[in-house]
Amino acid sequence: MLLARDVILGPFGVDRVSALTFDSRQAGVSFGQAIDVASLVEGLTPYREDGNASIGIEEHSTAAAESVICALYWIYQYVYWHHTNRAVMSSVRFAARRLFTAGSLSFDDYLAEVSNSTDYQALAFLEDRYSAATSGAFNPLSSLAELKRPGFKRVLSISPVFGDPSRLSTHAKLVKQLTPAREDQLLERLRNAACWPTGSNPQDGQVIIDIPVHPRPWSHFGTGESSVMVRLRKTGTKAPSGWRRLIDHSPLIFALNTLPAQPARKVRVYLDRGYYNRSLQRADHAALEQHLMDELGNEVEGW
Repeated sequence: MLLARDVILGPFGVDRVSALTFDSRQAGVSFGQAIDVASLVEGLTPYREDGNASIGIEEHSTAAAESVICALYWIYQYVYWHHTNRAVMSSVRFAARRLFTAGSLSFDDYLAEVSNSTDYQALAFLEDRYSAATSGAFNPLSSLAELKRPGFKRVLSISPVFGDPSRLSTHAKLVKQLTPAREDQLLERLRNAACWPTGSNPQDGQVIIDIPVHPRPWSHFGTGESSVMVRLRKTGTKAPSGWRRLIDHSPLIFALNTLPAQPARKVRVYLDRGYYNRSLQRADHAALEQHLMDELGNEVEGW
């Protein structure tokens, strides 16, 4: 079973490699196109331990394995965690969470409706259901459903590695101690804080927050059940000479695995672009950013 799982969902499985190549092409970047798929497939081999079999790598395909991990690193850094993409994801997540928690839509019903749909059709379904559930109130998915640019402007970014100690502490608490109830409290406080420069309160959904709570996807190649093994060969005879962990065999993957929390993995606050343009002057942006930062810091201080 582990072998079948790894072929489909493993670190070098069909799902990951196809997603990297497809997403790279759709985003207009070449990261996924740099994967040496032919060499990777040629080098996949069973690794057996304690009666279980998982996917291993032949030594000659180490570079192909590295190309997958590098593509994964690059696409997370410059596509998946890009602030525009995170705004799209956060607006969809906000709308879906509101529908699910209010009982206006169940996840089973959602799957039944969109299982044979395109990405856009699934988005349009959520946008329509959200409008119906909120009686025409502000809809964070409207601009996306109309095929326009994302309707949110980034007004605050908190890096996990740059900034003063208070910002670093706030980031750490948000990532490690967030709960659904705390997220609702954060959004309420941010909405109140966003009206500070103008006195005009944003509607529900006009302020969203993105908190990336999941760990780095390339950080699990060295230990535990996710360890990937390389079959070594003797020079000249090419006879098998044992196994070695990929993280120990590849200095490149070792370096990626030991990177500190990366700058791209930021906590971000977004404000509806229409509200921002109507209510704020460019000169107010820095003051608003600091005010939101202060409010976030005060909110998480008691966590």
